[in-house]
Amino acid sequence: MAKNRQPISPRPDIGQYRWSVTSGEMAHVFVPRYFYSDALHAKASGSLGESGYAILRSLAMIAIPQLEQSIDHVVAPMSTRAREIEAMPKGDSRLEAERAFERLGRATHWEVVTRLGIVVEQLVALIAAYEAFEAGDKAGITRGFLRHELDLLKMLGQRPRRRLSYWEAVVQMPTIEDLRGGGLETEEANLLRSGYRTAARQMLTMFDRVRTYYTPALHQIYLRFKHGYTLVDPSASLLRLAGDEQQSQRVQALMQGGFAVVHLSRSDEVIVNLVRSDTDEFNQAVGATEAAVRLCNDFATAWLSRVEHAEGKSLQVVADPDHKDAMVVALRKWVIGGLDTSVPFDAALAVSQATGEETS
Repeated sequence: MAKNRQPISPRPDIGQYRWSVTSGEMAHVFVPRYFYSDALHAKASGSLGESGYAILRSLAMIAIPQLEQSIDHVVAPMSTRAREIEAMPKGDSRLEAERAFERLGRATHWEVVTRLGIVVEQLVALIAAYEAFEAGDKAGITRGFLRHELDLLKMLGQRPRRRLSYWEAVVQMPTIEDLRGGGLETEEANLLRSGYRTAARQMLTMFDRVRTYYTPALHQIYLRFKHGYTLVDPSASLLRLAGDEQQSQRVQALMQGGFAVVHLSRSDEVIVNLVRSDTDEFNQAVGATEAAVRLCNDFATAWLSRVEHAEGKSLQVVADPDHKDAMVVALRKWVIGGLDTSVPFDAALAVSQATGEETS
């Protein structure tokens, strides 16, 4: 694996040339100049390895934002069409439009659930890579990122990640003594520590939402999307399931406004997962998917800012809007000594403002 690097760039405002980490041939890496330098690369790749650092940085700056955009593209037509129908006069045309909207809603719900599966798979890979990093297993970082046979449901359900202390470690929440030793006044130290804790608490809240919503049935929907389209729609096909009258009524209610996914168990038994599809369930799926994307974003940026900082300090804090300016001052004092001098503080800073909206 080649480690020689060529810092020459004909257009430094766009990117820099680097050796390919696999073949030794020149490759053009597009990165904003003010977010990147050779010093950052040397520091972070020393912690993560060349491949691990490249993957984490690409996730934080490109892949996860693109995932967020793809979800918006899926959901946006629903909102647009709903407004159009609302403006239509009552009559046969509106009734037909409403029926078509129901079909669009179910198809969009299917797409949202598959997007959720994609994001959960990315989240679990991010967790696996991060935990390899914490364990000092540099080779395991890249393996964690690239392995996709991980047991998603098992990873989501394990207890350590359901504790606030896990996410406090992700954001590298400092102690008051550390902050005071870093030159902060007591009031500043308390304010900044609360910002780190709020960031950790929000990440735990989002993780819990994803963990509790992403059920085995939804996971099977995602797997069927990946490995074969076995959606059964009652408007197109009849599906008879064994069961008593009460079970049959429940199944009928689900199937009237939902869909079924058929798959094989490990013992070759045919399993049918029924998923309701209505406005409430659709909104739940969208909310869980958005939470998963935001969690991936916060996780990746917290880890990235930590490994790029000379003293291993994360910039992932949440500031109350009423104290944002004071938080920025305190954060600057805390991290400025370990930032690359070629990176302006305002460009490196990733302070999230609490909107007051519920994240659970």
